Amino acid sequence: KFPESFGLTNVVAAACKDTAPLPGCSTATLVDTATSATWLWSDNLHPSPAAQARLGLLAESRARSNPF
Repeated sequence: KFPESFGLTNVVAAACKDTAPLPGCSTATLVDTATSATWLWSDNLHPSPAAQARLGLLAESRARSNPF
């Protein structure tokens, strides 16, 4: 709902150019305004490194607070 609170500037478009699909996408082949840290999607299916990091932090937080 508020992507800016997570440091994301684009949660709709893909960061990788169509000419460089994954796994060939790199920081050199991103669209002009994209960065791997501020866009949610790498392509139309795969999350960006920023999204993967957020999911990892969420999983760690839930694992640590789970009362086993």
